Amino acid sequence: MLTITWLRMIMSGKFVPREQVDLGYADLRARIEYLEQANTTKDQTIAEQASQIAKLTAQGDLSVRMLESITAYGTNARSGSGHVASAE
Repeated sequence: MLTITWLRMIMSGKFVPREQVDLGYADLRARIEYLEQANTTKDQTIAEQASQIAKLTAQGDLSVRMLESITAYGTNARSGSGHVASAE
């Protein structure tokens, strides 16, 4: 009979006081909160880095287009066409 009583107390959660169980879970709750905050901070950092990469890519594309236009202009110029001063 005593075994059945102990088994019922264990199964119903009355064997260990609720305060003691809550203390055991307090560390886990604190760790979960810390990890959630760290995850939020990481997400914000990734979003900021993605924005910076997009801006740098746009600037790089503009630079490439400018260099290509300068190169294209230089290949269309003919020697002695008036675009270059004569050596005389």
